[in-house]
Amino acid sequence: MPLNSYFNFSVKRKLKVIRKYNCEAEVYDELHFEEQFKKYSLMKGFVALRESDVCLDCGCGTGLLITQLLNKPKLIVGVDFSIGMLKKAKEKFKGESKVELVLADVNFLPFINEVFDNVFSFTVIEGKINGVKALKEIHRVAKRDSLVILSILKEALNISKLKATIKENKFKIVNEALTNLSSKDYLFILQKT
Repeated sequence: MPLNSYFNFSVKRKLKVIRKYNCEAEVYDELHFEEQFKKYSLMKGFVALRESDVCLDCGCGTGLLITQLLNKPKLIVGVDFSIGMLKKAKEKFKGESKVELVLADVNFLPFINEVFDNVFSFTVIEGKINGVKALKEIHRVAKRDSLVILSILKEALNISKLKATIKENKFKIVNEALTNLSSKDYLFILQKT
């Protein structure tokens, strides 16, 4: 496939996903809270946040994860490419000085290198829209030795290919919390090397 055809295909697919999340924003929490909360609860057993931490939530959506992290870190930056989802998140965190919300694509993060102590990305990395480029961007903005927590749909990628991609992008797999059989996701705790 020629490069410009691939680019047009990729952009069209991304726009379709943005439209889906913009439409779903009003009911997202009702539809997905329970499923997401299970992943967040599992992740909390592996991550100890400090009061000095600056954290990034890639694909923050309506801010479900941010509500779970709010007590500890100095700052949480939420990034999403859906304006509808960010509007819902903004309603939740109005007046909250520890939260910044940014409209951006995880493949093109608008941050300087090595600024975040922890990076979270739940159900964002997959093969079709956000894959290797997103991992490279996460690696770029994460501080050395920082933790990166990824939840990845099992149906999105082959597990051996996924592990190879993680290692190629200079992450060490600290823990593979391969969630129970009823979960749709793999959960990885990574460390930037």
